[in-house]
Amino acid sequence: MHILAQLPSNVWVIVVTVFGVAYLWALVTLAGAQVKGGWGSFAKHYPAQTRPIGSAYRVSSCRFCNVYSRGRGIRVIFTDTGIYFYMTFFYRLAHPSFLLPWESVKRIEKGYGFLGEYYIMEIKDAAGAFRLDLPKTIEYDLSRYYKLA
Repeated sequence: MHILAQLPSNVWVIVVTVFGVAYLWALVTLAGAQVKGGWGSFAKHYPAQTRPIGSAYRVSSCRFCNVYSRGRGIRVIFTDTGIYFYMTFFYRLAHPSFLLPWESVKRIEKGYGFLGEYYIMEIKDAAGAFRLDLPKTIEYDLSRYYKLA
């Protein structure tokens, strides 16, 4: 008890703030993953057992359930059977990986923005719908598995 008395008075404010922020982050992450038509819907429809071999690409931005996100933590790997989606470590909570079949990809086209060219991928099926913006560096791997217009 003597050690606690020697701590600065504001240490508890810092501890409560850190745990509060972590709690809110976990709560928002869990809620976002369970939204109908969101990540969780796709993960339930298309569960993936293992990560495929291939180059992983960072998603520049995405739009699930008409909510825009900068795509933090989302990675994709193109395979013969579809697109493998996974989250990096800090965003993985309640976001299991999934393997989306190519039949769910409705449209892929080039976009042009302030930072140059990128690809827009629109996905829609029974699990829901979402849109991804992917860097131009995907072009080679994407063309191996999907015929661009």
